[in-house]
Amino acid sequence: MSRWNHHRLLTLIALALLALAAGVVVGCGSGDEASGGTESESQTIERVTPLDTVYTVEDLRAAGLRANLQYDVEGLTAALDAWRCIFNQKEYEARFYASHDDAVTYGTALADEPTGEDAVLFGDDVTWEPGMNNRKICGHTSIGSAANAGCDAKFADYVIYGNLILLCEGENPELSLIGCQSVIDNLQ
Repeated sequence: MSRWNHHRLLTLIALALLALAAGVVVGCGSGDEASGGTESESQTIERVTPLDTVYTVEDLRAAGLRANLQYDVEGLTAALDAWRCIFNQKEYEARFYASHDDAVTYGTALADEPTGEDAVLFGDDVTWEPGMNNRKICGHTSIGSAANAGCDAKFADYVIYGNLILLCEGENPELSLIGCQSVIDNLQ
């Protein structure tokens, strides 16, 4: 075999191996696509799930959460109880109401306030102050507004599941809802 043909054969083999490697990377690159979707597409939690079940902090403990700080619910309209919890190295805030209807009616606005990009985390605009410092992350690399002094909401989103409102830690709403889903899966 001539030197030129040998070089050409090696080049073709290298290109074939490169193409094969690229195919493997594309096929495996996004995790769950072969089974019908990405992780975020397979995540099925609803933001509001009406249930007659009345959950308590003991149900969360039985599901594996560590409820380590109980908040005073004065000012948290119609709430019966509220806790800071840890699960899978993430923080959660669990708020309990007498019924699903009470959670939706009285708790939605108070759950919207400290969550998401427009979270109210400081000052006189905070409606319910207990636990306020636990609802923010400060001094990291993301850019916060001047009003929030470089702090972002720790809880990007929440769910209402029966009488429970669960604020879930995450860098964005999708990651928060994945965390919420993992708690809910353990509740059932």
